[in-house]
Amino acid sequence: MILAMATLVASCTSQEKDEATDNLQETQEQIQEDFGVIKEDAAESIEKKKEGLEAEIKELNEKLKKGTSEEKAKWQARKDELEREVKDLNASLKSGFKDIKNDIKEFKENVKEDVQKVKEDIKKD
Repeated sequence: MILAMATLVASCTSQEKDEATDNLQETQEQIQEDFGVIKEDAAESIEKKKEGLEAEIKELNEKLKKGTSEEKAKWQARKDELEREVKDLNASLKSGFKDIKNDIKEFKENVKEDVQKVKEDIKKD
């Protein structure tokens, strides 16, 4: 998208080039803002799921205090399963956000390079 704008900018007047540069900058800022929102939404969604699992584990702990041997075995198996899910979720959260952070960083660097190239092209004309 940015490279397409650069091609278009080459045939523009000085004022149009200035406006295009401003638009590129605004686009870059909007993209960065959008990534921030996506990251926050993902974190919130994962945190809600984790809270739900932890609440269910708490309920099972209460049931384990009062149940029969057969019930306790069933509830303990479910509790173990939920604890594994929480552990896996935490690991996914940690590695996933690391990946997202790296992807965002790489994307920002690429956008900055593209914007800089467009600015240089504008200055040449």
